[in-house]
Amino acid sequence: MMIYVHAWKLKDHIEEQFAPLCDQHGLNINDLHVLMILYQQGDLMPSKLAEAAGFRPTSFTPLLDRLEQRGLIQRQKHPDDRRAILIALTAAGEALRDPLVQTALRIEREVRDTLLDWLPLEAVE
Repeated sequence: MMIYVHAWKLKDHIEEQFAPLCDQHGLNINDLHVLMILYQQGDLMPSKLAEAAGFRPTSFTPLLDRLEQRGLIQRQKHPDDRRAILIALTAAGEALRDPLVQTALRIEREVRDTLLDWLPLEAVE
């Protein structure tokens, strides 16, 4: 089987492992991914955040709108460029940091530890 098929299945497997965490906090996997980037990198311009998350900037606005409506992020004026904005965590977004990061790290360890068991041998040869 071609490696991209295994990669796609692996992506689905990882998303399944994160589903309970996302469900618990009313997020989807993309929301979680964006929050994790903000936790790691701090405030970012939307284009930089989209790039870091692997999204096209033109398709990223609805995701940011959803997180903003949930009160997890806010758009702020850029301190050095009046024309630009930054995406920043709110207090509510920051309050999710520890539960999300700790659970995500545990899930990542579990997925990594079982990766070779889960992935068919021919995919890694």
